Amino acid sequence: MQNIESVILNNINSAVYAKDMAMNIIFMNGYCEKLTGISKQEACNLKCYEVFGNDICRNGGICQAEKSLKPVYADNSNLKTSEGSVKTVCRFAGSLINNGRVEGVIVYADEINEKNSPACPIEVSLQAEELNIIKKQFIENISHEIRTPMNNIVGFSDMFYQTSLNSEQKRLVKYIKTSAESLFSTITDLLDYSKIESGGITFENYEFNVKKLILESVNTMMERAAEKKLKLFYSIDPALKFNVMGDETKIQNVILSLIDNAVKFSEKGSICVKASVVSETESNLMVRFEIADEGIGISAENIEKIFLPFYQLDSSTTRKNRGIGLGLPKAIGYVRLTGAQDIRVESEAGLRSQIFF
Repeated sequence: MQNIESVILNNINSAVYAKDMAMNIIFMNGYCEKLTGISKQEACNLKCYEVFGNDICRNGGICQAEKSLKPVYADNSNLKTSEGSVKTVCRFAGSLINNGRVEGVIVYADEINEKNSPACPIEVSLQAEELNIIKKQFIENISHEIRTPMNNIVGFSDMFYQTSLNSEQKRLVKYIKTSAESLFSTITDLLDYSKIESGGITFENYEFNVKKLILESVNTMMERAAEKKLKLFYSIDPALKFNVMGDETKIQNVILSLIDNAVKFSEKGSICVKASVVSETESNLMVRFEIADEGIGISAENIEKIFLPFYQLDSSTTRKNRGIGLGLPKAIGYVRLTGAQDIRVESEAGLRSQIFF
């Protein structure tokens, strides 16, 4: 049978529709046609609110589903049909992903009446809470089960490299170690992002030094920058001479992700890591962390997209550079966790990028 997916979608007893990033309807199944009284041919020339009515968009949650770190959004909405009647529907929405890129939202809608279950947000929130507990426990367990042997592989490879080996054996051991480190980095990104998504990470508060944090971050990335003949330097506000209280590990994780991204997308020039005081009171310090590069830059329409999980501006990026597109989503998750403003980007395509929080 050809196009079996379309046959199934057109025969299930739930309304299914999809919209692109510009809110244009790009798909409707048969049940959705029946519910709205509008054919899919007509609908695919209209905006979603023109098909379902303005009330369907009153809270904006569905329309923002493609930007959310959460995979599913649910609500109850009143749907106005072409006949003028109003029906209450329970909608579930998630990102519409094509070849690793988010291209819109896919929505599943069921009509609510006396015969079906009560309002869906209550049910969904209870299910989500239970699932998050299970998910959190699973991530904690698998994090230990995967990271421990991976740490052993990297560590023992390093020890083995220090023994009496000929040049060919050293080359092979070094390849094992490099591959293990790459795999370890990918696993860490996936597990850390899953923890952020499930609420399994909390913000800690302990004493650290901002200047030391910047110096360590730059030193960590110096070798990678040197491999591409990039100049990596830093600028630290003299006012940042005292220790502060906060979560050094998460802030450093963000800075390392942003430097890593700058190195990845720069072929020449320099990268500057800067920390400066924005404001200061007796009990609080506002610091601006900034990473500026002279790399490929980002066009205005793509700036928001780079924070989507697994998104790559260019499909060749995954092959050319290491990583699976979780560095920036992880970074923005950590920044939001600290209560700070979101990461912001100023960039010119082909020229430069300046990213800061």
